Amino acid sequence: MGPTSGTAAWWAPFSGVGGEASPPSSRWLALGWIVPLAVQVVHTFVVAPIYHVGSFDDDANYLMAAHVLAAGGGLTSKMPSGATVVAYYLPGYPMMLVPLVWLWGSALWPPRVFSTLCVGLLYPLLWAWMGRRGFKPGYRVAVLGLLAINTVLATYSTMVMAEAPFLAVLVLALFALDRWEQRPGVLNACLVVLLMVALVWLKEAGIGLVAGLVLYELWRRRWSRAAGVSLGTAALLLPGLVARWASGGSTIGNRYVGEISPPGDGGLLHKLPNEVVQDVWSYLQEVLRQSVLPTGSPLPAHGAVELLMAAVGATVPVLGFVGAVSWYRRHPFAESWMLWAYFIETLAYPYTNQRRVILVLPIVTIWYVTGAAVVWRWALDLGGQTLSKVATSVAVVVAVLAAGVPTAAGFTRDYLYKLGLKSSEFAHSPAMALLKAIGPASAVVETDYRGSVAYFSGHRTAWTAFTATTPYGPFARKNKGSCTVPIVRRALKADDAEFLMIGDVNIPGLVDSPCLLQMASTASTSRAVGAVRLISTDHDQTSVFEFVGPSSPQPRVTDWTAAVSPTAPAASVVLRRNGKGDAGGTGFTLAATDGTASFDWSWGTPVAVTQLSVGSVTSTSAVQAVNVSVEPARGVWKNVLAAPGAVGDRGAAPYLLAELPPSTEVLGVDVSVRTSGTAEVAYVNAIGRSSG
Repeated sequence: MGPTSGTAAWWAPFSGVGGEASPPSSRWLALGWIVPLAVQVVHTFVVAPIYHVGSFDDDANYLMAAHVLAAGGGLTSKMPSGATVVAYYLPGYPMMLVPLVWLWGSALWPPRVFSTLCVGLLYPLLWAWMGRRGFKPGYRVAVLGLLAINTVLATYSTMVMAEAPFLAVLVLALFALDRWEQRPGVLNACLVVLLMVALVWLKEAGIGLVAGLVLYELWRRRWSRAAGVSLGTAALLLPGLVARWASGGSTIGNRYVGEISPPGDGGLLHKLPNEVVQDVWSYLQEVLRQSVLPTGSPLPAHGAVELLMAAVGATVPVLGFVGAVSWYRRHPFAESWMLWAYFIETLAYPYTNQRRVILVLPIVTIWYVTGAAVVWRWALDLGGQTLSKVATSVAVVVAVLAAGVPTAAGFTRDYLYKLGLKSSEFAHSPAMALLKAIGPASAVVETDYRGSVAYFSGHRTAWTAFTATTPYGPFARKNKGSCTVPIVRRALKADDAEFLMIGDVNIPGLVDSPCLLQMASTASTSRAVGAVRLISTDHDQTSVFEFVGPSSPQPRVTDWTAAVSPTAPAASVVLRRNGKGDAGGTGFTLAATDGTASFDWSWGTPVAVTQLSVGSVTSTSAVQAVNVSVEPARGVWKNVLAAPGAVGDRGAAPYLLAELPPSTEVLGVDVSVRTSGTAEVAYVNAIGRSSG
């Protein structure tokens, strides 16, 4: 159907309609996708240092699964965290990473480069696909330009996440759908099914796109096509679902079951109406705006600038809807059905945010630009001859600046953080190094970041104590007032947790669980749950505790230094707090005599010590050396640990740790600090079998 005088605006973004010839696109080639791609590459390299692998937790889960698969494991094989490969996500993305693991092992840069390549591939593919749909070159440039400066896309372009390859596969699926539309046949049908199933194996949310395609084929009364897509998808998803059933996991994945239908909320059907209303409002008010035209830091969050940004942001859902209608009028094909079905599917998810839109961001951006072109043509038609070319040019410039400049202002930031902030860095975390060196791999670490801690420490992980006490998110309603010793103790016992790691690894400055940090660092409650702190570091405000004693999962283990202070003249001091909820803890200070400050712990009878650690040694003057010695039950003092300087943050060593033979018994421990000032030691732990 071609344009008429009353509908010409709907066709404004498209060439080759109404007798208009399609101009050759070769002259647009360099400007069309090469320049936006170059901007994207620069944008990627600027944003890349802000993200560190592990800061999303999902990324570490993907890597763990990839390593298990690369080693010959299957879908039901256990990962270091204790979960199976299919427990949280279908492992389509980890399968893509397997060749990278074979070639480069545990190196973190290859999967990041892989994401960059997938995003880069979008530019020539989208340029070609939009060209096939008759989208005018100028508008294609606008679409790719908006994507190139988009902070959300730049963030995912180096993340070890499934979003970047998902986008590449999605555009390939669009090409395959066009080919299937033009040339029906079994081979083209199989290609479409394989690509659509690949989307679901990459991100389970892709099932909405499959549903949209099936609905489109049903609407077109092409029953065999609808059946083929449905049955083919079901058959190729079956291995993953069977693996979940066989391993006792949830059909939709353990990652989502607690969020979509959390216990105590009456189930999915009970909460769905409210969830749908909240998600729709979230899309209209914030999510679409921040996905297509991201704003925020460093721009002010109030005043005239914020009002302008709100006004511009309000155009995103409006113009996006107009563009979707215009696009469908010109191209009444499967992609529109797929996107609408996808968005309807996402209304069942909590936490509607940019992660929902990024999976279909190229099409949403195309719709936004299409809608802008249609509305602009309407304005021109209404203005008629009174709207001069000068006024038109000025209005276009103002519109471009209002839409593009605020987005470009955040060119150097990760969309998840304010300008100047970076994500948590697990790979170089002292806490991860300590956990990796301590205890067997089967020893469970209680943590809110199960995947990252498991991947970087090698330990099994659990989070029942976090989910039982967290007063926000899907557990908010049932967790009010749940930060109590009995509840935490039961949760730790259920997980058989031997360690606890807490930090601000999610958002800088926001501790994962102030409740658990306060309980583990406060003298009275720490004794009640058996928590002793091994390390407290400024690196992501991270603290690691070990659970020992009768109230812990290690009832026959004790920390001999917990109840005994070093001998006089060492004095106790309250340590600075490290994160919201931290009670600080206790350290000990001593002025050096003849260049040495010696802190001595002694017991009247020999005690078993198999793990000796020191978390912090500092001084008011430079620390030349630290030596830690033990006095065996029989024999002379023996040096077991040493450092050529301070211990802890910015020290010569992040911590000191010695694993002693199981039969070791000692009468005393000495920490000697060579310095001319007043030394301070903290988190000295002599852990071993209790006498009882």
